[in-house]
Amino acid sequence: MKKIILALSPQAINTHTISFAAYIAQLTRSSITGVLLDNLKAETALHISTDHEGTNINLEKKMPAMTREQAGIIDETKRAFLTYCNEQGIACQVHEDKGLAVEELILETRYADLLILDPEMSFAGHPEAIPTDFTRRVLLDAECPVFIAPLGFDGVEEILFTYNGSANSMFAIRQFATLLPELHTRPVTVLQVNDTQDNQQPALDKLKAWLETRYTTIHFHKLAGTPDAALLSYLVEKTKTVAVLGAYGRSQLSQLFKPSAAKILIKTVPQPLFIAHK
Repeated sequence: MKKIILALSPQAINTHTISFAAYIAQLTRSSITGVLLDNLKAETALHISTDHEGTNINLEKKMPAMTREQAGIIDETKRAFLTYCNEQGIACQVHEDKGLAVEELILETRYADLLILDPEMSFAGHPEAIPTDFTRRVLLDAECPVFIAPLGFDGVEEILFTYNGSANSMFAIRQFATLLPELHTRPVTVLQVNDTQDNQQPALDKLKAWLETRYTTIHFHKLAGTPDAALLSYLVEKTKTVAVLGAYGRSQLSQLFKPSAAKILIKTVPQPLFIAHK
């Protein structure tokens, strides 16, 4: 992995998100690009001009001018991010994106290896539940894997892979293993998140053989009951782990990250969540 992008909001600096991004960058010897999102919406203006051919009427889109206060906050955010990275010895830069935040960040993910996202980031202009509407929309449409930064972080001592035999679950596992080979010494637990019997779980032997080429300690654990409820119950008991939500494709993610379930998941689960889907 070479390029990590970190979504930055000029409205508030979340130090826990920057700190987690720095951990991943140092672990993988990657650079961090801070994507500063201001969520400015283009204004449409009527432009009328006259020349020798007559009168021309055109609609022009222009970005609204920033106030001095807004520009000051953005400068402060940039300085705080760059100072932190420099103090940690991490190569970094800032891209300032003007326009609608969701669209700009999705475009950035097309050219990145990993996005690190703050679940509290919001551009709604009013208090929102966690995860915010912005976070949910980015998770569903991101074109690279996403880490949801935890509200607190104290290292990784175990990797949890959710698995249901689907292409999505294997895709996420492969993405994680490829991007973070430095974690190969951590024990792995494969969480089977569907309701089928063991002999119906597809290709467990193939998955185990694949994992053994990358990890030294591998365990399998079958979750009983509704996948999202069982997963939540399991995760809240864990510390110093990273959870790879590979068994959740786009449709399942939209259910898992509904405000009621996701607020509990993110606020009570003390570990980073890695999400990748096709």
